Amino acid sequence: MIDAPVVLLGGGEHQTAFSKVNAMIFKGLSARGVDVRSDLKPDLRNFVVIHHNFLEDFQEVVFPPADIRVAFRPWDFGPYPPAWVSKINAETDQLWVYCNWAREKAIEGGVRADMVHVVPLGVDLAVTGFPEGQAYPFSKKAAFRFLFVGAAVHRKGMDILLEAYRRYFSAGDDVCLVIKDHTRDVFYDQQSYRDQIHGMVEDSSGPAVEYIDSYLPEDQLSELIRSCDVGVYPYRAEGFALPVLELMARGLPCIVPRFGPCLDYSSDDSAYFVEAERIKLPLSRKLPYNTLGFQVDVAELDFCEVPVDVLGKQMRAVYSHPEGIAEKGYAAQKRARSFTWAHTVDRMLYALS
Repeated sequence: MIDAPVVLLGGGEHQTAFSKVNAMIFKGLSARGVDVRSDLKPDLRNFVVIHHNFLEDFQEVVFPPADIRVAFRPWDFGPYPPAWVSKINAETDQLWVYCNWAREKAIEGGVRADMVHVVPLGVDLAVTGFPEGQAYPFSKKAAFRFLFVGAAVHRKGMDILLEAYRRYFSAGDDVCLVIKDHTRDVFYDQQSYRDQIHGMVEDSSGPAVEYIDSYLPEDQLSELIRSCDVGVYPYRAEGFALPVLELMARGLPCIVPRFGPCLDYSSDDSAYFVEAERIKLPLSRKLPYNTLGFQVDVAELDFCEVPVDVLGKQMRAVYSHPEGIAEKGYAAQKRARSFTWAHTVDRMLYALS
């Protein structure tokens, strides 16, 4: 148990993924009897601060004089940027990352290994623990549905997914690709493939596509996931890929690259892996990493690329031979439900002990 107050900086009131994470962490710490707060008081002494706020440029963050200063900071694109590494080593006591891939990349970038702790994200069993329920009211009928939940952006491989689906399926297939986007998420403004997706939705000569561009409350999101068959995530770079874990927790196996964060919670018995090409590039220039205008000097990129044909063939194989989906889904559900928010809080408290 932590006796000192814990200040979690980042907020949990926005309709963004990281805000949802903060809200669950705040709730979990409070349930353990931790005095957790969301803001700094001028007279606060002897406290722990956890900075998990992506609405601030990390290079400009001023860490308060806490007893323990934690940067909870993923980086999707390879070795951590030099400016971040210098700041973490000089101004914080710990760096928390979501997965072992990020830990490896932080250390490769120069963060001291003893500072880096893996604190994985989790799923809410109160939401995911009910496999039965209403079906989602889709506008298009199909016997089989692939599902993508998340920001439909380049980093997450949306262009690869659209091309693979268009290339390997036709209007004659009893299939639908469901894309659940959220273009009003502040971190993905003007990055979505929305126009291309709408074009495929309206093209009656091609395979069916259903596009949902809105923030869904948890009950509707559960309905959506339960009403689909297999998730598909050909990401190039990810910090954790929480939607994959959330689909798994509801019994959906996912098509994912054999690369990066999903290797922490996916295996051959619970996922459909596709082989990806690893790309490591020296960069030595500024990289804009979100739509808020934040940029950072990056020395190297390390990401993956799933070939369109590799993804398309896997999607076609799963659609044509669905008999193994239920078994993989069961294994996926069992594995994902060990990644609870209580487990996340356990790892946080262990790191602070």
